[in-house]
This record gives sequence, structure tokens and C-alpha cells, in this order.
Amino acid sequence: MQEQKRATELARAIDEMLAGGDPKVDDTELEELLQIARLRRDAAREAAGQAAVYERQVWQLLMKKLRVDARRDLEL
Repeated sequence: MQEQKRATELARAIDEMLAGGDPKVDDTELEELLQIARLRRDAAREAAGQAAVYERQVWQLLMKKLRVDARRDLEL
């Protein structure tokens, strides 16, 4: 039953962290697992930010290409 209690506490702490809180746990092992969850969250946020930058760049290139093609069509 102890493992179930610890799993529930970790799940609660991760939910709180994902909701923007800064959860604390008294168990050293759970704190280590929570730290791993924080690192993964931060890495995911960084990857999402980089993906957004790349997406903007792709859209800008596409729009530029479409403008060039549209001008070329008008010249014909």
C-alpha cells in the first residue's frame, strides 16, 4: 500500500507542477523523480519554442515563394 500512496503523491505533485505550481514532497526519491519531471517539462518547452520559430521561418519562406510565383504569373 505504501507504493500506491507514493505513486499517488508523485502524480499529485506532477499535476501541480504542470499547472504552474512548485510542489514539494518529503520523500527524497519522489523529489528526485519530480526533478526529472521538471527537466523534461523544461526541455519540452524549449523544443516547443524552437519548433514555433522554425514554423514561422517556414511560413515566411512559403509566403515569399508564393509572392515570387504570383509576380512571375503576372509577367506572363
